[in-house]
Amino acid sequence: MLTLLASDLRPTGIEIMGEATWGTHFCNFYETQQDMLDILIPFFKTGLEHHEYCVYITEADLAVEKAEESLKTGIPDIRRLIEEKKIEIITHKDWYLKKGCFDAAEVFESWDEKLQFAINTGFDGMRLNGNATWLERNIWDTFIEYETDLNSFIKDKKIIVMCTYPPIKCLA
Repeated sequence: MLTLLASDLRPTGIEIMGEATWGTHFCNFYETQQDMLDILIPFFKTGLEHHEYCVYITEADLAVEKAEESLKTGIPDIRRLIEEKKIEIITHKDWYLKKGCFDAAEVFESWDEKLQFAINTGFDGMRLNGNATWLERNIWDTFIEYETDLNSFIKDKKIIVMCTYPPIKCLA
């Protein structure tokens, strides 16, 4: 079990949130792509500045190249950081739908692999953003269960997670 100290507080890069401990999972709801980027860029920029391995799982209609280009506005050296394996951009298909369908156990295994890579490479921990635009109504309940399990899964791990949701895809 991870024992957290005051020194384990990590800046989120999101002014209204301030700092968070490892094992934090929160959600951001956005209307436009610019709304999403206004939170996402400082979130990743701060993680990179504080020696955290960053993983960006793109939304369904945001290709890896477009995601990289979008991050450039606040992280001008994003290409170099990708090449140096300090940040990784992955499509939602390669993260959530590896075998063509959502499998929470497989996704959790990917979390562990990425965190192990981060720690073995010398990073303090990992921060990740996953976008849920790809979700279809038929797996919504399964994904909500996964989101709940995610809280327990990261509780004692050096991970900070921000999930982003477009409200148009969500019901109260």
